[in-house]
Amino acid sequence: MATTSFREKFGDLDLPPHLAPDYEFGATVPLGNDRHSKPREIGLLDRTGVRHECVAESFANTYQFFILIHAVRTLAKSTVIIPTQTD
Repeated sequence: MATTSFREKFGDLDLPPHLAPDYEFGATVPLGNDRHSKPREIGLLDRTGVRHECVAESFANTYQFFILIHAVRTLAKSTVIIPTQTD
């Protein structure tokens, strides 16, 4: 199930009934005893035809898996500021 904001931007994804490894999302599915996949860059077209670079990662349990998709441009870039010690 996709979030409301995802569906508004991208619509319903046209996914096949079974995901194979040669399909872009199928390559993110964890295999064997793995519980998650490594993040993988994918591109998605929104409703207006604009391509968005995204990161897809899958998580699985015994019964099912889900794919987390996040737009690269919205990923936070964090900065750590370490104050200097003053005496």
